Amino acid sequence: MVVLTIDTCEKNAVIEINKNGEIYKEVLLKEESTSENLLVKIESLLIKSNTSLKDIELIGVCIGPGSFTGVRIAISVAKGLACGLNNVKLCGVNSFEKIAYKNNITNNSLIIMPSGNKDIYFAKITNGNAFNIQNYGFMEAENILLLAKQNNYNIYALEEDKEELLEYIKTGVTYLSNNTKTFSEIVLQKVNECGEDNINNITPLYIKESQAERELKSLVSTKSEIKKPIEVQDLLDIENECFTHNKFTEKMFLEELNENNREYFVTYYKGKPIAYMGLMIVENEMNLLKIAVVPEFRRLKLGEKLIQKALEIKNKQNIEVFFLEVDEHNTVAIKFYEKLGFKIKHERKNYYENGDSCKVMFYEA
Repeated sequence: MVVLTIDTCEKNAVIEINKNGEIYKEVLLKEESTSENLLVKIESLLIKSNTSLKDIELIGVCIGPGSFTGVRIAISVAKGLACGLNNVKLCGVNSFEKIAYKNNITNNSLIIMPSGNKDIYFAKITNGNAFNIQNYGFMEAENILLLAKQNNYNIYALEEDKEELLEYIKTGVTYLSNNTKTFSEIVLQKVNECGEDNINNITPLYIKESQAERELKSLVSTKSEIKKPIEVQDLLDIENECFTHNKFTEKMFLEELNENNREYFVTYYKGKPIAYMGLMIVENEMNLLKIAVVPEFRRLKLGEKLIQKALEIKNKQNIEVFFLEVDEHNTVAIKFYEKLGFKIKHERKNYYENGDSCKVMFYEA
């Protein structure tokens, strides 16, 4: 198998091509611009390894925590390459999973990382699997130590982070060296154990928002508005930013908008269409057909606000049943809907063109 991996979460970014076990590597120094040099490094690797883009079967990317900008660029490049290649698999690995797998940390442990100030990032490992870490957060050093003492956890960190961490946490940490396992080997192992990722599920692991994101979140929350699409191009623009396969065309959207039992709503921010929702209402039933938020504006609760709009319609029109269908592998969407009050009631086998089944979820809150 030919694997391309991008890891911008190291001190210096590392790009690898693993060609049937033979590893070729390029390093992007921290003083070099990631946006200007990442594709150049990938091209250099392709030449060095005598590999064509069409030969790549799997693309792996580190999703953070790490440099906000570096992680964003790495994910964008990985997704962009995947969109241009046929049948390529994608896999996202976060920095905690990487440390846990490299050092065989699988139970009763905290892995910590510096965040740039007194708050320390941590991941809690309690389930015996380095690739199934569920608990992330940040807290001050004294609380990290208290958490470890209360639960009898070992605390681990990378040796390269020792100097920075010692400013806040003096004792109780076992420091680990970066051993010889490469990132491409870790990506391959995760795919073998957990399968590939859906392209829409690969998003940055931001445990703590950047100042820019906090400001954007506040602005979008107060300044965005939901209304009927001003023109069909607004829906089409969102569709093209959000989806790579099975996209609606302009003709399909026009047909949808001309149906009497369809309702479409678009979220606008400063006149820019950034999210949309499509509903089908037949008598006392409402079906959520599609919902999409452009990548730049995700994690700002725009999807929740659109669902709230649908619930307002449900209540106003006395609609008894509100349901949706979601791909069985789209775990991010399933968790999102469950959080909002939807529950899985049925499964439709081989529902999609690729053979995937769908989960049918009903609103019950």
